[in-house]
Amino acid sequence: MAIGGIVPFVVMSLSLLGYISYDMAIAAILFMFAPALFPALIENYRKKQGWSKVSTVTTTAGQAAIGVIFVVMGLTISVVITAFLTLVWGILMVQAFMYAKKEPSVLERVPKLRDTFDPDTFDVCPKEHGGGCEPPVETSASRYM
Repeated sequence: MAIGGIVPFVVMSLSLLGYISYDMAIAAILFMFAPALFPALIENYRKKQGWSKVSTVTTTAGQAAIGVIFVVMGLTISVVITAFLTLVWGILMVQAFMYAKKEPSVLERVPKLRDTFDPDTFDVCPKEHGGGCEPPVETSASRYM
């Protein structure tokens, strides 16, 4: 597996030495990324989980932008490979949103007042009185309290 890390540098060297075109070198190096994505697609589908939304959106958009640059530069083979990678990253992005677990909002994470107190402790009208309160009897002394 260590040889996989050497191959991009060999391809780059071949292009710098003029044995292959830059277009061919870029396409070959980009093509090496594709096999790593297929196990992820399958695993996400089986486990119903997705990768990071931020990572997949950023990478999909970045691949698309690089593809446009390759079109402008006239790198035809690189455009085809980049379009393919953009499609695969787009599928990973869709999976990220499809299988995302809904996280509670900030307001939903804050405990509600009613959840923090025992209602029987602060019951104004105790159950001994049937849950209803009788109006207080006003006495001459209670006016001054």
